Parts: sequence; structure tokens; C-alpha cells
Amino acid sequence: MQLQLAEQQFAQGKSEQALKIYQERLVAQPQDQATRDSLRRLYDPQNDPCPYVDFYRDLCQLHPERVELQSLLASAYREVDKPALALVCLRYALQKGWREDLLGQLLEL
Repeated sequence: MQLQLAEQQFAQGKSEQALKIYQERLVAQPQDQATRDSLRRLYDPQNDPCPYVDFYRDLCQLHPERVELQSLLASAYREVDKPALALVCLRYALQKGWREDLLGQLLEL
């Protein structure tokens, strides 16, 4: 329901409200695949990677205490073919003590 609302708001040009919903969902559940897929459809990272990566970078800056969000930023960098930047994010997460699924993500690089 929330995702549909966010997608509708985005389509109506109410991007700030929509992005707030996406941010809230990912902070609550960083591995929420439905939210991540919805963002991918809205931003189309293959054609215009900057807004897509910026969303995840902003999310990390808004919630620096949530180290696991760095893995989302790393995934976004991988999707837009920036593995070196993805590695920087994962190293940061490792330094801050985040371990969940880190090895799998490093192997994907």
C-alpha cells in the first residue's frame, strides 16, 4: 500500500513526499526488496544513474548510525558499474562493525 502511494506521488510530481516514504521503509527494513525494486523502476539507473545513487547516498547521510544502509549504497554503485565506489562503502561498513552479508557482497565485486 505504501509503495503504491509513493509511486503515485512520484508520478504526480510530489517527489519529496514519495522519497520520504521510500526512506522510511528502507530505514525500517534495509533489505526490503519490493521497495528497492520500486526505486529501480522509478529512477532507471541504467539510463540515468545519478539520481538513483544520490537517493542511497542521501539516505546514508541522513542515517549515519545505520551502517547497514551502506550496503544499499554499495549495491546501487554496483548496478551503475562503479565497483570501486561500492568497495569503499563496504569497507566503511566493515570498519564500523557491520558484518551481515558482507562477504557475499565483496565476492560480487
